[in-house]
Amino acid sequence: MAIVGGGMTFGIGRLLNDQRFRGGIGKVVDLVGFGQDVMMVYSTEVDIVFKMKEKGLGMTLTSSKKMPPSLASYFDKEHVIDGIRSIAWLDASNIGRNDTATIHLWSPGTKMSRGLLFLSSDRRLNMQGTAWRSIALAGYPAPIALGRVRSLDDLPRHPQDDSEELYPNEIIEEKT
Repeated sequence: MAIVGGGMTFGIGRLLNDQRFRGGIGKVVDLVGFGQDVMMVYSTEVDIVFKMKEKGLGMTLTSSKKMPPSLASYFDKEHVIDGIRSIAWLDASNIGRNDTATIHLWSPGTKMSRGLLFLSSDRRLNMQGTAWRSIALAGYPAPIALGRVRSLDDLPRHPQDDSEELYPNEIIEEKT
């Protein structure tokens, strides 16, 4: 009976940790999406700062404008998210900075961070197990994508990136 009870306790603990991780990821996705929405609706620059704390992931949203009272409670206040124990930010200029990251949502969509935010329930980012996810930021206003993207090459391209192929800047006139 003791063996069965011990096994059940271990299994319940693992399920609780998994549930905390999934709930934490949901909060991160919601807050990043909220920051993007505020940027676009209020034409303001929003920064989202991530920093690992002893109790979990700390997230702070800041805005370049004063927010209405209904939204002010979300800004300049640290949101501690339980269940996430390590993060890493991957973009073109910074390969795998750990424990801190800042996402810039600026100038209503003209300048936004492009990269991958990795979240894990392990103290060290472990992408071999099942307890990790990545949030893909495309660099322009787009739905916040949560998944298991590992490479910047897998990020969606900006629609304007294709415009050069369709409409080249250089127009060549044919001589008749």
